Amino acid sequence: MKYDSLIRELKGIIDDVGVKPGDTMIISSGALAAHKLRDVDDLDVVVPGKAFKALSRHPKYGQTPGKSRLGTPIIRFDTPSGQIEITTGPFSVGGQTFGFKVPREEHGGIPHWSLDTVKRFKEAMGRPKDIADLERIKTMSKHAALFRGFFSVHL
Repeated sequence: MKYDSLIRELKGIIDDVGVKPGDTMIISSGALAAHKLRDVDDLDVVVPGKAFKALSRHPKYGQTPGKSRLGTPIIRFDTPSGQIEITTGPFSVGGQTFGFKVPREEHGGIPHWSLDTVKRFKEAMGRPKDIADLERIKTMSKHAALFRGFFSVHL
């Protein structure tokens, strides 16, 4: 999966400038990839301001500073595995606030948005790809409920 390669690339980038893995948060589709619900071609990451400042001085990969489609500052790292987009938060979508201080899960030593947070974000965004991701979450939730039900009856 490209996700695994992008996570390795991200760990190298943050290590280069002394940012701790706990000061990063994988958001949106990257969190779905951690659950093997889909693969990704890029990785979206949110960090607090201090980590963003350190990452903005990273000497490698030819980053492009700018603004994200949500209006937050963004740095894009072009890596051999794909693009890693790092932004700060919080940001608002559909009247809801998202960013670094939301429910999280840890995968591979890096915090990720919880599936519930991804679901709220995807619902607020409402693009066709978000609707498809919501279906993936719904299907996984159904399978997880069936699995729990099976074991609660058979154990």
